[in-house]
Amino acid sequence: MSPGTDRPWNSAFQPDRGLGAFHSLRKAILAQRTQLGLDALKQCDEVLRTAQEPGLPEPLLNLREGEGGSTLVFDDPVYSIWLRFFLRASANRRTEELIRHISKLPSVLQDVERRLTGKANLYVPGSAIALQREDLHPYVMKATPPTYDFSRAPSSSGEEGRTIGHPLRMQAGLLGSALKNIETAWPELHAQIEECVRIFGYLPDAAFRSCSAARYSGIVYLGNMDESLLDLEESIVHETGHQVLYQLGEMTRLTLPQTPLEANYVLPWSGSRRDLFGFLHAHYIYALLVKYYWRRANLDGREAAECRGRALLILSGCLKATPMLQGDANLTEQGRIIVERLAEELAELDGEIRGRVRHEREKANAEATG
Repeated sequence: MSPGTDRPWNSAFQPDRGLGAFHSLRKAILAQRTQLGLDALKQCDEVLRTAQEPGLPEPLLNLREGEGGSTLVFDDPVYSIWLRFFLRASANRRTEELIRHISKLPSVLQDVERRLTGKANLYVPGSAIALQREDLHPYVMKATPPTYDFSRAPSSSGEEGRTIGHPLRMQAGLLGSALKNIETAWPELHAQIEECVRIFGYLPDAAFRSCSAARYSGIVYLGNMDESLLDLEESIVHETGHQVLYQLGEMTRLTLPQTPLEANYVLPWSGSRRDLFGFLHAHYIYALLVKYYWRRANLDGREAAECRGRALLILSGCLKATPMLQGDANLTEQGRIIVERLAEELAELDGEIRGRVRHEREKANAEATG
């Protein structure tokens, strides 16, 4: 909910209309994550002392909001993953497991500090986003399944690993070019990517183009199925949309608790089936992609025609999806607001596109008869 109120945000949080609401959401998220982080450190100390072990170091225990970069640490995906494991063990009163997680906290903090201070092995050029593969933290690897099973991953130094995908530095260069294109087409979206994505995990043998999940929010996995730079841009934009909804989900629900989990919806874009939550996510992502491709097409580069074609195709599916979502009573108030805001924005974009197409057709006819 909006910070300081019990009202939902009146926004879809996409960077053309919802940038202010997104910043408000991020402020609320940072405050909540920081408080959870500080509370967890105190609990760690209590667990250790109850077990007659030395407590946490005083500098950690005495952290305050905003001190020593604490907010950046508590907002980091690796720390957040560690915290989920810790809180789960706490909820189940598994003391031995709690102590084991506490013993791993120094390695988590070292990993976070290394990336935040520019000391990671590799970053995407022009960004603070780390690109990782085998150097992902063990907690990240533990949280990832069933997305991907790291125990079966081929080593990049082995014969099989060397023949799959690109060298990591080449992948970093491709990602840098993709991010630059996104920044040129839509600077506010690029800023949202930088805010939401902290780590790209490159998994060239994965059976997907891209993937992310709320349980490891802030991390985006990329396979090796994108056939062009434009495809890679799409994957980045796609997963960024998910990241925004993951963060919103930390503050408020989008579907009611009793919502059926059956895959009752057929996606207009692919024919795949999803439950309501998955359908809402898909609609949100495709609405973002329509907006992106239309902006990309307006740059009039060599890919303008392809971008326009993709925008028109995806928009057609979004316009079909809108009434389906509007008719589902299992959306929360926040979920309904997102659907309605997107409906307004897509209708306006549809009118703009139709007007442009009509103008170009009239211009072509005039030139042909002139």
